[in-house]
Amino acid sequence: LCERHQPLTQVRKLFEMNERLAYVMDKGIIIEQATGNKMASNQFKEAFQNVDYAELTIADNGNVSLKKAPVANSWLKWPMRSQVNSMTYKPGAPKLIHPAEPTRSMYNLWPGWGVEPAEGDVQPFLDLLAHLFKGCDPKDREWFLKWCAYPLQYPGTKLFTAVVIHGIKHGTGKSLVGYTLGRIYGANFTEI
Repeated sequence: LCERHQPLTQVRKLFEMNERLAYVMDKGIIIEQATGNKMASNQFKEAFQNVDYAELTIADNGNVSLKKAPVANSWLKWPMRSQVNSMTYKPGAPKLIHPAEPTRSMYNLWPGWGVEPAEGDVQPFLDLLAHLFKGCDPKDREWFLKWCAYPLQYPGTKLFTAVVIHGIKHGTGKSLVGYTLGRIYGANFTEI
């Protein structure tokens, strides 16, 4: 058994590919875990055709030898390759989701938040809201703050509401509220 197994040094490149990539079974594609870039098998093989590794081969007579092999082809055939059954979009969940049932493993397309949470002074934002909600019932501003906070506290929650901030004057900071939230949401935000 010891003579026939591949030393870790020989399969290190395959393990490195596992750290970097995952095969998506239901789509037949390879996804780059750090960026979410998707590649068809032929694109993947072309992109990694310049990377070889030493493959252990055992002849019928028992002789063991090493030969150069393209890492992409070998990784695709490797029984230990990193793979998931499907893709999903689950805010707050990790990139690779492996539930108890292995046939339900997923790659999470959620790119993460636009900024990392940090302690700091939120008074400027509260002052902006006090300015925008001047003359309104204080409960309206409180509702709006909770509306902003809830999806950040419970990622993936759908609120089924929209907020429209309307004013007759230009340049009062209405858009700044949206851009501030947009900065938090990062790639998940778009301006309509």
